[in-house]
Amino acid sequence: MNPWIRWWITLNFYLKVTDIDATCNRLVATLNFIKDWMNHKQLNLNVGKTQYLQIGRRHDLRNANVLGLNVDCVHVRLVDNVKDLGVHLDNSLSVAPQINNVVKASAYHLGNIAFVRKYLDEDSAKKLVHNCVISRLDYCNSLYYGLPNYHLNKRQNIFNRSTRLIIGVIL
Repeated sequence: MNPWIRWWITLNFYLKVTDIDATCNRLVATLNFIKDWMNHKQLNLNVGKTQYLQIGRRHDLRNANVLGLNVDCVHVRLVDNVKDLGVHLDNSLSVAPQINNVVKASAYHLGNIAFVRKYLDEDSAKKLVHNCVISRLDYCNSLYYGLPNYHLNKRQNIFNRSTRLIIGVIL
């Protein structure tokens, strides 16, 4: 195997918390087990990049007394949000970070397409908008089912701007 090739493996596991102390101990034990298994397979666990997310109601998360997690004397970071398979999750499982990130990336690409739109025919513009913008807006759209309009209006604005861009109406 070529020593210059690196492999990144993302491992996710989920634990239900009933007793915070027992769960923290179980989490550390699980991380140590994973580290030992990876060492046995001649892989390295980058503990510096290891992080964990607590999910719950805001009130419960504020009152939770979580001990610091350490693996091999390296602190494992507690984060407020993570990205998993392109979906941004926060500690209260709200979709606001996901929608904001999707809209931001889509608006960026839409702006780039608008910059070169005058050089494209309508069919090419459709393909470019679909590949770079609409595909981002549609990815994991089942997450948005049943959301109130104030969450969905940002996405709808990008859809509307995309349509105006394709047909040549000034943005």
